[in-house]
Amino acid sequence: MKLLTVELENGSVWAIPAHIIADDRAKYYAEKDSDVTYQEEYDYTMDDYYEIIDWGTNNMNLWELSEWVQISIPEKKPFKDRLREALHGDEIHVIDAQDDFPGD
Repeated sequence: MKLLTVELENGSVWAIPAHIIADDRAKYYAEKDSDVTYQEEYDYTMDDYYEIIDWGTNNMNLWELSEWVQISIPEKKPFKDRLREALHGDEIHVIDAQDDFPGD
């Protein structure tokens, strides 16, 4: 399983299953464009790390992802709701699930 990992401004590291992001993007484009199917968009997103990062950071909110996310929190500080606004530097990656979870 692919995971989108991000380090937020409060120092926490979030690992979000890429299939959740691909599902959200595929639903959006399948509804918006009758020339594409859900499955085409889902597969396209899952095969393209850039699309996972781009859609996850620019089109989703943290509250939408909280049900599926794994979190490593070194300390508790408030954070912004919009994922792009909450990012810390360039600490955003797509990894395979067999990799170690950042922060462990």
